[in-house]
Amino acid sequence: MPDFDTVSSGGYYAQIPNGYNGVDWDNFYALDAVNYGTQGTNGYTNGLVSGRNVAFNAFGNPAAIHAGGSSFTLKDGYFTAAWNNGLTIDVVGKVNGTDTYYKSFVVDTLSPLHVIFDWAGLSDAVFTSSGGVSAGYFGSGNHFALDNVSFGAPEINGGTLPLALMLLVLGAVALERRRRAAAA
Repeated sequence: MPDFDTVSSGGYYAQIPNGYNGVDWDNFYALDAVNYGTQGTNGYTNGLVSGRNVAFNAFGNPAAIHAGGSSFTLKDGYFTAAWNNGLTIDVVGKVNGTDTYYKSFVVDTLSPLHVIFDWAGLSDAVFTSSGGVSAGYFGSGNHFALDNVSFGAPEINGGTLPLALMLLVLGAVALERRRRAAAA
């Protein structure tokens, strides 16, 4: 579960490298929320769930997680607005480039919101934030903090089967074996 604490910030923040936790990161940076908290109250510090780092969308712009050649399952994460109360975050989950999942939620700067996705087979997850009103902190913008995001087990050959479908397939295989044994 990425809590982003192993991303060296070399100061306040650093870009999250591709391959971190088995996925590629676009416009996500890790920020040392503990040291950043010395600058005053802010949603980054308030959004810290564990450790000292959180991820954030640089410049308040859209950010994305990419499968990097296979697929992944986005399970959940903790989201907090950095500067604006009432910040809306829209998340689109793409399967092979096609918009397949969508979730929208509103966060504030005071504490993290636990959001459950359970989206499987993703090639990409795109996060876009907008709106809200200034919480009166020293910064501004549509930035959000993300901590303790979790992914499902790595998917083999680009996907996994849901349990019910897997049991159905195994049952069909067993019936076919019985049929062949009876015919022999």
